[in-house]
Amino acid sequence: MLAGSVNLTQSGGGTGILSGVNTYTGITTISGGVLQISQDRNLGAVPGTVTATSITFNGGTLQITSGFTLNTNRGITLSSGGGNILVDSGQTLTYAGIITGSGNLTKSGTGILTLSGTNTYTGTTDISAGTIAISNAAALGGYAAGQGTTVQSGAALSISNSITVQEPISTSGTGVASGGAIVFTSGNNTYSGAISLAADSSIVSTSGAQTISGAINGLYGLTITASDNLTLSGTIGATAPPTSLSVTTTGTGILALNANVSTSGAQTYTAAGNITINADRTLTGSTITTNSALSGAYSLTITGNAVFGDGTGTDTVTLSGSSKNLSVSGTTTLKADVSTSGTQTYTGAVTLATADRTLTGTTITNSSTITGAGFSLTETGSAVINGAISGVNIFSVSGTTNISANSISTDGTQTYSGAVTLSNSGTLTLTTTNDNISLYSIAGSGKNLTLNPGTGTISVTSTVGSSNNGLGLLVVTNSGGTTFGGAFEADAVVLTNTTGTITFSGATTITSAIGLRTAAQGYNVAFNSSGTNTIQGITTFLNTGTLTFGNNGTSIFAAGLTASSPSSVSIYGTVQTTNTALVITPNITLTGNSTISGNTLGNITLSGTINGAYTLDLNTTGTTTLSGAIGGSTALTSLTTNTGGTTAINGGSVRTTGAQTYNDNVTLGANTTLTTTSNGNI
Repeated sequence: MLAGSVNLTQSGGGTGILSGVNTYTGITTISGGVLQISQDRNLGAVPGTVTATSITFNGGTLQITSGFTLNTNRGITLSSGGGNILVDSGQTLTYAGIITGSGNLTKSGTGILTLSGTNTYTGTTDISAGTIAISNAAALGGYAAGQGTTVQSGAALSISNSITVQEPISTSGTGVASGGAIVFTSGNNTYSGAISLAADSSIVSTSGAQTISGAINGLYGLTITASDNLTLSGTIGATAPPTSLSVTTTGTGILALNANVSTSGAQTYTAAGNITINADRTLTGSTITTNSALSGAYSLTITGNAVFGDGTGTDTVTLSGSSKNLSVSGTTTLKADVSTSGTQTYTGAVTLATADRTLTGTTITNSSTITGAGFSLTETGSAVINGAISGVNIFSVSGTTNISANSISTDGTQTYSGAVTLSNSGTLTLTTTNDNISLYSIAGSGKNLTLNPGTGTISVTSTVGSSNNGLGLLVVTNSGGTTFGGAFEADAVVLTNTTGTITFSGATTITSAIGLRTAAQGYNVAFNSSGTNTIQGITTFLNTGTLTFGNNGTSIFAAGLTASSPSSVSIYGTVQTTNTALVITPNITLTGNSTISGNTLGNITLSGTINGAYTLDLNTTGTTTLSGAIGGSTALTSLTTNTGGTTAINGGSVRTTGAQTYNDNVTLGANTTLTTTSNGNI
């Protein structure tokens, strides 16, 4: 037993061992070697009051071989040489007293050192092995500039008691038994000190809601796992981006991503609750993955690739507030729906995954391709489509659409509920696998468009082109029927349908010499505008369906009209050429008072029968040839030809209920009967 009023100094390179209950009352100085103890009274009598220098380090090691609590009156002073506390494996030294001085503190050994006092030492803290567990915000001392705490690989700093730690810290590794280089064990704590990664590291919270508000930097990977809510409010990677970042909350934990994050590699966020942002945020990395719902009344910018959702639930990305935007510079994999109060911009390729997807925003811009993997895509808002779309099942846009892509191909329907503007440099082809294409209107001066829904229908509710700003070449390829519901203007139209009816409901203008071309047989064509249709090029109908001119409109075929093999022609209104030939071979049915005109010089050749209880005016100074019976099954109301030309009646009979007036020369190509059934004049 050591007794008396004496000081004890451990120096040199050896090991001193204190045992038993000693009663000496002096200072214990450790300036070299190792001083080994197993209980508090090994260090002599307990001072009656706090004695700051009761244990003084100046370069040596205090080894703890058995766990105990060091009396708080035994103050510890770290002189310039610093000190090392070595706690043996499986042992814990608990100390609530005060550590002072300017020296550095090293914790070695795989045991635990628990500090709960308000320490003031200003040197560094090096946890080289085992754990330092703190429950006081100042337990790691009052650090000086450039100093702080270092957690070596395999060691850990444990934090509890709802404290705020301002200590700068450098971490390496995953802690003791992979439990975390920094581990929060209880309470709602905040780490506000700067965190520097000296190697791949992990931070773990086993209980309580934690906040990491200090900046995190370092060219290594970081994994953070929390069993409750977690808030990241310090910038990550502003000066030295980590190579990767993985953050996970379990239980019902919410991940509050309240800082900008930059990594050189991937970022992965998984929250048992959801992921929130509290301000406009930027995430920069190779691939940013949010495996949970993400929300906030703010904008989000992702510089890199993005994966939204894990595809196992109903994950969504929701950016509410006023005009809050989402921007992704790289590729995007959609395993979640996305809703923003502002715009969405996807610069790279977009891939739909795991289910049908909905994008909701003011304007949704896809600058690259969209690949559907058989899933449907709904864009609620306006859309800008700059890349090809393929593999999508059903595609729909609720607002206006601007398309500079050259191909949109879907298995199911395509629906564009707002105005569509073409800005493509080549030809845009809209294709479905035998399903419908529906558009509100189409604009794009001189732009080429091919519509090919297979056996599906084509429907344009409103206008195609505009006056003097028509489309370029429009190619229509389907067998399910096509309806253009409003005014129509294009340079040229090619119809390659096999069956169905193509209806031009509004005034139709086709401006180029190519005109209106038919490249297949079996379909019907109807001009149902009450206004004027103008087709500049030579028009030839070589189909076997019906050709209809309805609604008392005027159809002008400036370079001539040849309808050589439709099964029938129906006319209500005016069909006219401009000094060019007008040839209709099949039978004609009048469904209203009508005029067939070659303007002044165009010859008119009508080879089939003409029937219908309406008036018919034939106007040309050229030759009008009537080769079929007129009014044979249904008498015309009247028949009138204008002056200056010749009318050749070769069908043998003309029957009207009213007058027949021939104001030009008439030639007969067969025995002919002219009949009026109601005392009309001939």
